[in-house]
Amino acid sequence: MIGDHNQYGERYGTQVMDAQLGGGGASAVGDGIDQSGGFVTPRPAIPNVETSEMHGPMLYLYRSFLRDSGGDGAWRGGRAAGLAFTPHGIERLRCTLTTQGVEVPVSPGLFGGWPGQCNEHVVIRGTRLPEMMARGELLLELSPASGALELAPLGGRAEQLPAKAEFELRPGDVLKYSWSGGGGFGDPLERPLELVAADLEAGIVSAGRAARAYGLISGPARVERAAGELRGDEPRRARRQRVPADGPSSAEPAEQILPFGPLMRVARTAVEAHVECRCGWLLGSAAGNWKLGAARAVLSPAELPDGIRLHRDLDLVKLSCPGCGALLSVEICESGADPMADLRI
Repeated sequence: MIGDHNQYGERYGTQVMDAQLGGGGASAVGDGIDQSGGFVTPRPAIPNVETSEMHGPMLYLYRSFLRDSGGDGAWRGGRAAGLAFTPHGIERLRCTLTTQGVEVPVSPGLFGGWPGQCNEHVVIRGTRLPEMMARGELLLELSPASGALELAPLGGRAEQLPAKAEFELRPGDVLKYSWSGGGGFGDPLERPLELVAADLEAGIVSAGRAARAYGLISGPARVERAAGELRGDEPRRARRQRVPADGPSSAEPAEQILPFGPLMRVARTAVEAHVECRCGWLLGSAAGNWKLGAARAVLSPAELPDGIRLHRDLDLVKLSCPGCGALLSVEICESGADPMADLRI
């Protein structure tokens, strides 16, 4: 919420609606869409930048979709967007921030899909923006890393905001913020390389993200050759390193009852129903928590994907099949706690 007076001297207040440009979650059959809004507003409408500037005392520096903002997966989440604006034609702009998802992703992935990026809000105080504009020297370049304009040439002091805050913006201050991308669906290593290469060419993912998350080690022109190079077994071997000490080494022949996501199934033996990976590795009883039978890796802060931030009491945990290394789930857990059961028969 922003308010006080506008550039015409009138009382002014509004809710900035740009954050409705959040990314939609992926599904079992397709990528999430960009600009999907929140779950309570699945078909949002937001003002044009020019409309906001005409009625309100702000000048936008950019508003754009952001690279690498959707959750990775066999089907990836939709992109988030972000913006930066500065007060214009006034002495101050009072702001109230009431959001969520700053220290925990609020767009989780499913069945090995990664969460979308977190919300982020930054105030850059005391920039050289007024002087640069007065001299006609506002030359900002597109950042290849994010897809947004690079604001470093403006100088100033960056101040990270919490999820709830009240603050003022003065001439020369810049508010920069971005919002959540959609969660992914399925193991990213299951995504066809042709789709990864197309995302890379379109600027939806960066070369670094294509390599780290999807194993694409060549550019779009070499995607056919990359298909043979990529999916060596190395990424999956790394996932298999942590096997529960008391976990079973294999599954008995069983009859499938129903599929559970793209990589698991519920099956039945003469003894009980259980959850197993598609490779046949038995993860646990269907009456218990199958996740306790998966190989578990807790990511350090340095290993978190760009855009994901966690509260100090939370962990991001990868759960993989101990047999084939397929990524079965990406969980946000309380530190030291077991992941919550999501299936019980």
